[in-house]
Amino acid sequence: MESVKIIQKGTFIVLVFLFVFGLLPGESFAEPQKIKVGIVVSKTGPVAFMGRDALLGFEFATDRVNGAGGIKSLGGAKLELVVGDNESKPEVGMSETERLIKEGVSALIEGGVSSIGFAVTQVAEKHKTPMLVPLSVADAITERGFKYIFRLDFKASWTARDTLRCVKWLGESSGKMAKTLGLLTEDTMWGQSTAKAWKSLAPKYGFKVAGHFPYSKKVQDISPTISKLKAARPDIVLQCSYLNDAVLITRTMRELDFNCMARIACGGGHSDPRFIENVKDLADYIFVLHMWHHTIKGPGTKIQDTNAAFKKRYGEDINDWASYCYDAILVLADALERAGSTDRQKLRDALAKTDMNIEDSDIIHPFPMRFDETGQAPAICPITQIQKDGEFTVWPPENAARWPIYPMPTWKERGMR
Repeated sequence: MESVKIIQKGTFIVLVFLFVFGLLPGESFAEPQKIKVGIVVSKTGPVAFMGRDALLGFEFATDRVNGAGGIKSLGGAKLELVVGDNESKPEVGMSETERLIKEGVSALIEGGVSSIGFAVTQVAEKHKTPMLVPLSVADAITERGFKYIFRLDFKASWTARDTLRCVKWLGESSGKMAKTLGLLTEDTMWGQSTAKAWKSLAPKYGFKVAGHFPYSKKVQDISPTISKLKAARPDIVLQCSYLNDAVLITRTMRELDFNCMARIACGGGHSDPRFIENVKDLADYIFVLHMWHHTIKGPGTKIQDTNAAFKKRYGEDINDWASYCYDAILVLADALERAGSTDRQKLRDALAKTDMNIEDSDIIHPFPMRFDETGQAPAICPITQIQKDGEFTVWPPENAARWPIYPMPTWKERGMR
């Protein structure tokens, strides 16, 4: 009798163990109640401002997904962000990615500059862990034959393509065609790859490159470079800069009385609200290529409604980096729903079959979220212009909120000389 009780007691303990760990046949406890998502961002270091905005986008979207019931095909499992700080360094980003994979994340999302994105995607691919890329733009990231990497934003060469398309449209719509281009770029992978694309594509759009003027983003005195740019006398300046150098360049252009028909900047520091805060009305008439902008027009009011909810919570508009990170979470949630599993291979396969658009999903970019065989989405690059009463989307014309002011007034015409 005593032995029977012992057996019964032992059986009870085993059943409790199986119940707790979801091992009973036919039960639904096998899937985790929380789905770990590894986020690799720059919380510290020179580009920590990007990491801060990226995290707002990740957080806002995660709360929306979880608040709407989580991943329903997995019993309402909630997303849990596990954040790794890359310290704005590629090697640290790689080690943090390794750590997150070992911690058992189901998927990864990078949130930094191209040099870091290029490095961390190698780690994800090596470990066959799906990684979404919402921020890094270097072409090579999706040109290495990788199968686990999916980029939502555009390639650097596409920013070159779209800035040139915009320059051509400005000339055609105004009757004042530009002929020459001056390329002013910081000298990391971002600036180098964009400048290379501009040089390659310029003849196709009827433009001549008057000169390329690279510089270090840590530059303290940009006067020699701007003097060389001024001597080249380009009609249009195309620019890749981070925040501090963007501010320095703008102030130096006024000091040296550099003028051109238009100055088009590829996001970066020019899309940071602190740029206008620092240079104030010196920023007027600059065109800025964005990853996204809250004034962009799309079907319905989804963009405006989502931005209003974000602004109510954080006290600011969704910016470039937050927008793609927001959509990255929604794309991942959609894949999890369709996969019905946190298995990395099944999730990778679901991501490859993604097909979302602004009409029938909660994404806020007005182009389809789907990936080609390289893992690249068909992103567009909206361009804004900073005008006296605000910044507004001006290109493509079908998504524009305001007509551009072109050519831009000289410093003398603006009363600043």
